[in-house]
Amino acid sequence: MKKIISSVLKNRNPIFFILIVIILISGYNVLSIGQSVFPKVSFPHINIYIDRGFIALKQMEMQITKPLENALYATPGIKVISSKTRQGIVELDLTFDWHTDLNQAYQSVLTKVSNITSLLPSNTKIKITKMTTSAFPVEGFSIYSDTESVSNLKQYVENTIKPNIEKISGIADFEIVGGVDKEYKVILNPTKLLQYKLNPIQISEIIQKHNDIKFLGTINQEYKMFLGISDYQLKTLKDIENIIITNIDNRTIYLKDIANISLGTTATEVVTSTNGHNAVLFNITKYPEADVLEISKRVKERLSQLKLPQDVHLSKWYDLSEFVQKSIRGVLRNLLLGMILVSLVVIIFLRNFKMSFSLLIFIPITMIIAVMIMKYLGMTLNIMSLGGLTAALGILVDNASVVVENIARYFKKGRDTNTAIIEGTSEVISPILFASLTTIAVFVPMMMLEGITGFFFKSTSITIIITLTLSLLLSIFFIPVIISYF
Repeated sequence: MKKIISSVLKNRNPIFFILIVIILISGYNVLSIGQSVFPKVSFPHINIYIDRGFIALKQMEMQITKPLENALYATPGIKVISSKTRQGIVELDLTFDWHTDLNQAYQSVLTKVSNITSLLPSNTKIKITKMTTSAFPVEGFSIYSDTESVSNLKQYVENTIKPNIEKISGIADFEIVGGVDKEYKVILNPTKLLQYKLNPIQISEIIQKHNDIKFLGTINQEYKMFLGISDYQLKTLKDIENIIITNIDNRTIYLKDIANISLGTTATEVVTSTNGHNAVLFNITKYPEADVLEISKRVKERLSQLKLPQDVHLSKWYDLSEFVQKSIRGVLRNLLLGMILVSLVVIIFLRNFKMSFSLLIFIPITMIIAVMIMKYLGMTLNIMSLGGLTAALGILVDNASVVVENIARYFKKGRDTNTAIIEGTSEVISPILFASLTTIAVFVPMMMLEGITGFFFKSTSITIIITLTLSLLLSIFFIPVIISYF
């Protein structure tokens, strides 16, 4: 052990230089590490949400719920499929084994669903979501106006705000809540239907045939291929009114002859309001690897660059970044307070500036390097990892204080600096090594916990293990070098 410490003192200049470089790199990484409320956790759940409008419950169950359940039973790793079916809405919750790769499971579910999409009724809207700690919105805004209609506001969000926000790197989803869409309403006249011997199903089929784009074929001419396309899309009220329904006694019957046609809005089950006005809400979700604070900053910058129409107002109703900042600031405040209290205890009991100083700079340096290692392991600063740093604070000082006190004991015996450092440090290497390994061994099993508890406490245990390992190494290589310079 004495040879190790002697070698450290002989090479103290390069060791000190290496430590300074590591500290500078660590300091940069502390400023750029990602921040979040909780660790990056992927729960073994995938949610499927299906919207079919105002379709009867039995019809939803037979046409959508049963086919989807039958298709998804063979998904690898799946344990339980639970479903909720109500009028027009189906929610499927797929539970997988904790050891299942959720990304692969997600791709398998996408494949299964896409294989039966053609068998589902038309206009079926399907949304598939992985359940992670990033599945919840990072930003929520509402847009409202005193003069503009809700349908115009929703159109503005869809055509202007959504494309601009989705260009930001790291944005996973842009969800619009509330509002209505414009649509043409066709109210059939029962008397006219009886008169011309028509029924609603016939009318619906005729309208669908007139609202279509068909590929007719190709024409090859002068080494060029021309595509023949028939565009029967209905675009205006007059187009709909002039749909030919039938011919009776050489008289053409148009849709306007048997129905009242008007421009209206879609029915909705969700009504949103802001400051007493009908509003359209939109939520922004990030990818798991994206940083909450960075995404929030870019979203706000992009929205501030948009020129809203006159008398249209944008209001923020939810901001995860503010909660993240408050949570992390609270934990950091407690961590800083703990460092100050530990420093005071060190100064009071050692009563030696030279020895106390080495301990005082040892604490923040250990913390900074620990954060750098956390970043390279893909971790973030969150309440669990910061809790681990706080819990390790008292333990990490133990190793350094044992080394410092033992060196101080040899100084009191009249030993010169090098002898005191070599004798004092080498004498306690074995005890602090044994004590550190014993403490680390306590937290290793926590890394192997399964389920939600394991995912959350894994971050805490890794942080503590990193900090204690650094404490041990720096007590042997850093403390002797710093004391030798004073």
